[in-house]
Amino acid sequence: MRDRFAWLILVGALSADDLFADIFQAPHGPDGTWNVYESVDQPVPWVAAVDLAAARSWDGVAGTIVTVGSAAENAFLEFLAHTVGQPTNWIGLTDREGAAPRRVSADGVEAPQESNRLPDHEWNGWAWLTGEPFEYVNWAPGEPRDVGFAEDAVEMRADGRWHDNLSGYAENQPVIPVLQPNSSISEERTFVNQAFIVEYQTASLEPYPEIPQLRVPAKMPDLLPGAVGRPGFLTVTDYRPREVDLQIQSLSVLLKDIHNGIRDVSAISAQYPIADLADPDARHGGGPIIEVAPLPIPSDVEGTRDQAVISVGHGTIRVPEEGWYTIQVNNGGSFALQIGDQPFIQIGGNAFLDETDPRTIYYGGSFSAPNSRGVLHLPRGHHPLRFYTAAADRGAFVEITTAKGVFPEDTGAQWLPLGSTEQLAEISFRSPLRLVEPAAVANVTQESGGETSRLSEVHAIVDEALLVGTALVRNDLETVVLKDQDGICCGRPGAHLSNQDQYLWPVNDPA
Repeated sequence: MRDRFAWLILVGALSADDLFADIFQAPHGPDGTWNVYESVDQPVPWVAAVDLAAARSWDGVAGTIVTVGSAAENAFLEFLAHTVGQPTNWIGLTDREGAAPRRVSADGVEAPQESNRLPDHEWNGWAWLTGEPFEYVNWAPGEPRDVGFAEDAVEMRADGRWHDNLSGYAENQPVIPVLQPNSSISEERTFVNQAFIVEYQTASLEPYPEIPQLRVPAKMPDLLPGAVGRPGFLTVTDYRPREVDLQIQSLSVLLKDIHNGIRDVSAISAQYPIADLADPDARHGGGPIIEVAPLPIPSDVEGTRDQAVISVGHGTIRVPEEGWYTIQVNNGGSFALQIGDQPFIQIGGNAFLDETDPRTIYYGGSFSAPNSRGVLHLPRGHHPLRFYTAAADRGAFVEITTAKGVFPEDTGAQWLPLGSTEQLAEISFRSPLRLVEPAAVANVTQESGGETSRLSEVHAIVDEALLVGTALVRNDLETVVLKDQDGICCGRPGAHLSNQDQYLWPVNDPA
């Protein structure tokens, strides 16, 4: 019988000390004690990773492929993988008989054994290599699939979701199965290589002073408030960094840096009656829900496909009647969204729930319209709304709609634009006006006591000053945003435009 250690020969006879690793610590041991985690950037089959992890130790504690006991630990591992740049990693979960210590579930099902032939196969049949309780799962939609009854190992991908995959075991390894005879088929014919994370369950009462602590950023960070919007309008501020990483953790860190003044990124704000915005050069028509043409994003540059755009939205929504509501987001990349302090209790489409903060739904990826939905219960009254979206190279676009009721699967819903109480067929609005040529502005100074607020008198004064040449004029305005030497105060929208889009009044301009 072929020994499983033969895999070490196939991958180059690697020893545990030959592998490159990054080491971090986090308080995910029993009662919040500190464990050590080592990221090993050496793709190997799962069965080889098991042996390589066991050959390593830290402070006298033997290693094991990482186990995941909570949503907080899963979020930590997701961020660790992103930090070190290896998005997919093996974890120490298996449904291969004999590959992990025996356990019995609450309903009397023994594990590990082939899960796909059991009821509740997301839970039954699976066991951790350490023998610890199996109390948390984070399977991707449709997983575990156990294709061909031959996926007895588990990997965590970049989004933190779990997928089963080939373990690399030969037939009837590590033991001949008795719970389900003939279920341990060969998984070595097309074995899969992945990096892995080693966990040392040190359970230290205090953190190790020499090991970095990796703190997971919130998926919905503190967001810059943007301009003060009119009642009933959303305020949307565009940030234009040089490039955008659509991974949700990267976006969260970037927005936090902007909020704290660490990153200096240009910002442009505007107010909108509904959440239906797009780069017109990338998305001319409406939809997929709102069929009228979307409004241009605040930072739209006409005639170009806007790339690397992060849009941050704030507003207050009015809920006329208490009940269950479904929020749907279509956008050109990643997003995160919160409505007050109300937790989402169900998700659908491509949405993810931030399990460490269930007020937040999000998606991190590059679908052109990921069609993500979240369900929550809203009391009657006013609730603050916060969201951000990010687009890299597909063109900026966001459409947020709502439906009263529970519709995680998008069947039978009457979707309305967020911010509107009208029926879809009755919605119509005009796009903002644009300057087709530079505008001109004139200042005329008056002697004390000569002020007037009558429009006809103002016209006469300006016309006379232009005629005799005493008016101060500038005719180079690309935007009608004017200020004095003290700038624009009080959070008004123009204050968030770049300096090149703000103009001094002629009377204040030394040029």
